[in-house]
Amino acid sequence: RDREDPVAPLAVAVLALALAAAAASASATTITCNLFASKSGSDSNPGSVSSPFATVQKLAAALTAGQTGCVRAGSYGSAATTFSFPNSSGTARAPVTITSYPGERANLHGYLDFESSNVTLSRFNIDGDNTAFNQRRSEDSGCPAYTQAVSQGLSIEGSNVIFQDNDLSQSVPARR
Repeated sequence: RDREDPVAPLAVAVLALALAAAAASASATTITCNLFASKSGSDSNPGSVSSPFATVQKLAAALTAGQTGCVRAGSYGSAATTFSFPNSSGTARAPVTITSYPGERANLHGYLDFESSNVTLSRFNIDGDNTAFNQRRSEDSGCPAYTQAVSQGLSIEGSNVIFQDNDLSQSVPARR
């Protein structure tokens, strides 16, 4: 008479529990948005879900340590736009997060300039298609000098700047 392996049903039960726990954990991961930006907003708004800011720059400037700013779907910026993040710093324990609104994906077009620290930028389609300027150091003084030249899409001068789940490209507008 064939004997059933007593370990097989136990292994199946453990696997089923592990998969259920993983699914529950994934669905429990939600984004809590403190401030909002939308193409239909205004930078004179308070940045709430019903009265969002219009620009990513205004959203970033309004965030404080530990807050998350959510950007609604749409295209923000152009080849002449500089997304400057000089005052968006969080702390090591409470970073600032700028992300696309849950279930949506926003597009950022332009030069990204991070002078802040402890910032996470996540879930964006980023096209660093800026040809407005190229930064170079002067050989004599070591100071920055700006010239009309090469396309440059990203500068990070702060620390602990995290790019997470972004699609990043660098196109040249004249060649599109």
